[in-house]
Amino acid sequence: MAAIVLGSVPVVKRIVRPGELVVEVVDGDTFIIQNRQPIRLYGVDAPAVEDCMGTEARQTLKKKILGKRVVIKEPLSDGRGRIMALVYLKKELVNETLVKNGLAMYRRQAGTEKEAMKAANEYARNKGAGIYGPE
Repeated sequence: MAAIVLGSVPVVKRIVRPGELVVEVVDGDTFIIQNRQPIRLYGVDAPAVEDCMGTEARQTLKKKILGKRVVIKEPLSDGRGRIMALVYLKKELVNETLVKNGLAMYRRQAGTEKEAMKAANEYARNKGAGIYGPE
């Protein structure tokens, strides 16, 4: 797969097709599509499965997208063999949903959805949802 460098993040030249089938959910921010390509939710950092809220994040992502077809937009290589992308289930931005529910943090990226992701993170923080709740 060819890539070009844009700033410090290589951009994947191959456009990921809409309608990719999700065959496995690894954790709260990473899943695998039918061609075995790992996809990481861009601009999102969910807790590790063994950490507080990690299992909940994974289960929520699994329930939402496993066995379904998702649209993958703005794909970038993360340098670890994964593609980072904005992921849509119909018109719902999955990245934003996890952040808004406090199951992942926004990480100062997210391409064209940066403002929506920032707002979702602020909403979760103000509500005390998930990872922002009392310990």
